Amino acid sequence: MKRITDSLFEYIEKGTTIIHDGENSHSELIQKINANEIIHTTAETKGLSDKKNPMNQINTVHCFLKKFMAHHGGFKRDDLQDLLNVFYLINKCKGDVQKFVPIVLKKIVSCKKVLRYREQWNKKPSK
Repeated sequence: MKRITDSLFEYIEKGTTIIHDGENSHSELIQKINANEIIHTTAETKGLSDKKNPMNQINTVHCFLKKFMAHHGGFKRDDLQDLLNVFYLINKCKGDVQKFVPIVLKKIVSCKKVLRYREQWNKKPSK
């Protein structure tokens, strides 16, 4: 429970509505951010077609995230948040380049990380 709360707390707006499957690990997070909740238990949704399943949209995002992570398996774990941010942007913009490009450009321009050319390219290869 604590792991889910610690990892998601700063990313979910207080007072939001969380739709979930009744998993106990969500309860601490829901209390901490004073969220509303809508629960659709697996017993309730089992056997429903995707069209009728209220959890389908969430299941679809999870499926895409798993595929996205599988295709980027060489990504460094230390940079996992950056990878998840890219997935979020892709999912949010859903192929709308005119929505995607300004967001990415704003992120790039506001980046405070300085990469020195010589530091990057003069490194000796690892043996």
